[in-house]
Amino acid sequence: MPLREKVLRGGIYLSAREGIGLAAGVAGVLLVTRLIGPTQYGLYRGALEIMAFFAGVARWGLDAYLVRREEQPTRAVYNQAFSLLLLGSLGFAALGFLSMPLLGRWLSDVRYLAPLRFLLAALPFTVLSIPAVARLERELDYGKVAALETVGHVLYQGVSVALAWKGWGLWAPVAGYILW
Repeated sequence: MPLREKVLRGGIYLSAREGIGLAAGVAGVLLVTRLIGPTQYGLYRGALEIMAFFAGVARWGLDAYLVRREEQPTRAVYNQAFSLLLLGSLGFAALGFLSMPLLGRWLSDVRYLAPLRFLLAALPFTVLSIPAVARLERELDYGKVAALETVGHVLYQGVSVALAWKGWGLWAPVAGYILW
């Protein structure tokens, strides 16, 4: 397939992913917040944002490096990136666990800590997909990237809403995120 056609088709896939993701995200946030209440949702989001900080640092910029690298990464390069992401994410998760007493005092509310423990335990899974997704992006296979991300996002929102409806409180979006 010519490069121009791949890029145009990829743009369509990514636009569809953004549209579906936006619709699912808005609907999910509104429904979950309505079902569990703004306080419970705020506790979840606070914990998620702390974990997201650690996940962002644990990426080491490898997502951009693998996609933008001038020469095609070899299997060994992808394996090295995976190993670095695994070790880094485990290290930053451990750092997150060790910083919990400080976070509890700083935030003046220990209710953040229980969901944060679960989210930090899932931190390696948050970053370990980077080499595989980077490989698809380098191949301009945006159809697969869009499908994976869309299914994941819809699964996250769907599970969150279903469990919130069942009365799981702030654990509904935590479980949805972990399953994602």
